[in-house]
Amino acid sequence: MKLYLIGMPLSGKSVIGNALAKRLNLEFVDLDDYIEKKVEKTIYELIKKDEGIFRILETDALIDLVVKDNILIATGGGTVINRDNKKLMNGTIIYLDTPLSVLESRLDGSYVRPLLRKNTLQELLEQRIHQYRYFADYTIKTTTIEETVEEIIKVLKEAGLL
Repeated sequence: MKLYLIGMPLSGKSVIGNALAKRLNLEFVDLDDYIEKKVEKTIYELIKKDEGIFRILETDALIDLVVKDNILIATGGGTVINRDNKKLMNGTIIYLDTPLSVLESRLDGSYVRPLLRKNTLQELLEQRIHQYRYFADYTIKTTTIEETVEEIIKVLKEAGLL
């Protein structure tokens, strides 16, 4: 089984992905963490220097990981920018649909995200919403971590994937 979580920054992809992977006994990989370890630079440094190069690294990381089985990958919020990434993501893609108000409540000074500022969250969502929907096999409205994990498991069971 291969699962991919997509969604806005701060939508809970990493936290929900980690919890879901434990429940389903899957390897968990946060794509941004994977890239940082591979190139020994932070996402902030990469995007600040050249977002285009970062997007290439993001696709390269997907290429590295898609050959694995029994894996759950929490993608970066912008992985959907490159529509060709959909062809690489050979598994079930779940869009974590998180209300803008929740995303804004999670944004504080501790987040070092060069593409993300409180006043641009809505704009970023408007730019990406169609891409998230294009990529997604299933859309899950997020609530608590536990409830969201349960909803994903329910949807996967109903689809005959579990």
